[in-house]
Amino acid sequence: MAVVKGVPQIRLTHRSSAIVSPRVNVIQKSMVPKRAVFQLLWFCGLAMVALLGPIDAQAQTQGSRLKKVRLAIPSLSGSNMPAIVARDLGFYRQEGCETEIIVMRASLSVQALVAGSVDFTGTPGATVAAAVQGIKVSVVMAYSNKPLYDLVVRPEISSYAELKGKIFGLGSLTGFAYDIPRLMLSRNGVDPKQDIKMISIGTTGDRWTALKANSIQATLLEPPYTFIADKEGFRRLDYSGDYYQTLFGALTTSEQKIKSEPDEVSRFVKATAQGFIAYRDRRDVAIATLQRFLKLPDKTIAQQNYDYHRKTLTEDGTITDELMRTIIDSQRQNSGITRAVATEEVFNFSFVRAAMNNLVRK
Repeated sequence: MAVVKGVPQIRLTHRSSAIVSPRVNVIQKSMVPKRAVFQLLWFCGLAMVALLGPIDAQAQTQGSRLKKVRLAIPSLSGSNMPAIVARDLGFYRQEGCETEIIVMRASLSVQALVAGSVDFTGTPGATVAAAVQGIKVSVVMAYSNKPLYDLVVRPEISSYAELKGKIFGLGSLTGFAYDIPRLMLSRNGVDPKQDIKMISIGTTGDRWTALKANSIQATLLEPPYTFIADKEGFRRLDYSGDYYQTLFGALTTSEQKIKSEPDEVSRFVKATAQGFIAYRDRRDVAIATLQRFLKLPDKTIAQQNYDYHRKTLTEDGTITDELMRTIIDSQRQNSGITRAVATEEVFNFSFVRAAMNNLVRK
């Protein structure tokens, strides 16, 4: 198991190692002449070449030059699909990156980013919340400018009023995952502090499991869970995009990474931009990748997921100055931050603008 520096509770990859059984009989040297051993090894070598064919030296050299890059995403959902497409279509490898994608809670991913345990994250809400508080992290690419969250409730609930006294499951107690439901509830006559109990559950998959088990009675779900909930008789009570325009799905990194390895950041953003364009413009590829990555047995749900997400995608991987300002000011208000926060402290779209310009010219 790879140990993540600074975040001991996060498990990354687990590779099994070969175990030699003590029961295996060991042939002593004296039992086999050296000449016979040499001949046996030579014959086995020829057999392996015959079976495997010639080794591609160029591919071997290219593989040795790839650098491991870790990307943390908050859940297995559609919001980070541009990065998944970039990986699956080989764009990261073309830019010299062997990308490991790790599912990690949003709050932990920012800690890991600052500690250098991961290189990038797909958690814009937690990143913005941290940056507004002075932590040196930045959003470097924006996938969507509208949230994909729907307010999904138990089948027996049909109104906001019926949520009073119930339990609302959150993805996090910070960032957009906290701000959006509070706004939706308060606009519809439910005091998020007095009328309903709000608890942190975690990933979208965890919240869906809790909703089915009746451990919570309401939560925000994003595709594909929204459509799965529809099929299982749960109720979509409201759509968050009618209340909140924000950043949903993004690529973020630390200022330390930008300063120390700007070339790697540039190449990684370029590959992600290629994945974004492929996801946006190649519906068949996008749906096939969605279905495979999210392990969806039903292709119809993958199609619904894509069409729902496609409408929220940004034009060029950035958001407007006005929206940047709105997001920062909203986060300042929610966090009680009184100092002025410049957009440059939170957003750095220079890499994606350069990448998009180069890709358009090609």
